[in-house]
Amino acid sequence: MQSKTVFFDIRNVLFFFHWEKLVEQLAAYCQTSIQEVEKTLKEHPWKEQYEQGTVDSWFLFHQLPSQIQGSKGFAGWMEAISHIFTPNELILPLIKQLKQNHVKLFTLSNICEAHFSYAYTHFPTLHLFDGHVLSYEVQVRAPDPQIYEKALAKADARKENSLYISAATDCIRQAKQLLIDSEAYVSPSVLQKTLQQKNYLP
Repeated sequence: MQSKTVFFDIRNVLFFFHWEKLVEQLAAYCQTSIQEVEKTLKEHPWKEQYEQGTVDSWFLFHQLPSQIQGSKGFAGWMEAISHIFTPNELILPLIKQLKQNHVKLFTLSNICEAHFSYAYTHFPTLHLFDGHVLSYEVQVRAPDPQIYEKALAKADARKENSLYISAATDCIRQAKQLLIDSEAYVSPSVLQKTLQQKNYLP
């Protein structure tokens, strides 16, 4: 029998991202105003390039405008932009239950190198997964159809035995168009019911 696979988005499912904290920390690190950081980030297309892997952390740091680069070095800058999220602790028991039920677990997420590296180092939840499909590594961002195909290939999963969980409606919509069963993340209790109804959990 073909094994089941669940793909989890990282952002706002496994972890909660705090954009305001990134801006505040970057402003403090660069010794500039929050308004200046917000303005510069809005004008600079670094987020999409970084998440798509067309630039890496080192290259990005040296290409950024000076007002959001600072003068204290690369390591401190990486910390300032990365220490910005908290784990969704209430979802951890479900991850462990799926693992015990022999369901394959993969992440499928738009994320940059700095954020994933920080999360993988600091939060062991990610170590429970069988693999990770990350936009910066595969160089394509959801909801581009290619990332879903790459995810299925990497997980050796079939569409009819897969489930994708995300908080991003556009990503869910695209997955469904590709005939990949998908559900919006609302809460751990709703997710548990979904997993039971779809026979991923007893």
